[in-house]
Amino acid sequence: MTDTYHWRRRFIDLVEDVFRDLGFPPPAMTHDPAQPLAMEIEVEGISFEVVHTPDQRPDHLLIECNFGQPPQEKIVPVLMRLLEVNLVMAREHQAAFGADPRSKAVIFTSSEKLDSTTASALMEEMRALAKRAKEWRDTLYLDDRDTSGADFQQALA
Repeated sequence: MTDTYHWRRRFIDLVEDVFRDLGFPPPAMTHDPAQPLAMEIEVEGISFEVVHTPDQRPDHLLIECNFGQPPQEKIVPVLMRLLEVNLVMAREHQAAFGADPRSKAVIFTSSEKLDSTTASALMEEMRALAKRAKEWRDTLYLDDRDTSGADFQQALA
């Protein structure tokens, strides 16, 4: 068994565990093990994609949380604030804000090691991120209190 297959199998097992824990039958996953594979899920009204890309970091998964679209009338201050937050996060861990090129939505991404991630830990992280996404939709992080302190760092760690 190749390393790529091992990590892909681990990703599929994790996705199946998440669906079972939520009380749903796991999705059918037929795939080319060399191609990216994604699980789309909604947690507390927030859209997520959990992605495995074997040709980049086969032993990791990527969590993508859709924070939503910034309002056009505040686009510059909102994006500048997200760049400031990115700098803080870059110093702490591998996570970042970006923009979906199709929808122009703000996407928060973080990487997790497949060998140490469980379905319950993944769901807990997505619930924490869903809370942060809802807060961002309300405040756009334009108030310093939204991104300072242990709660923010812990939710994004």
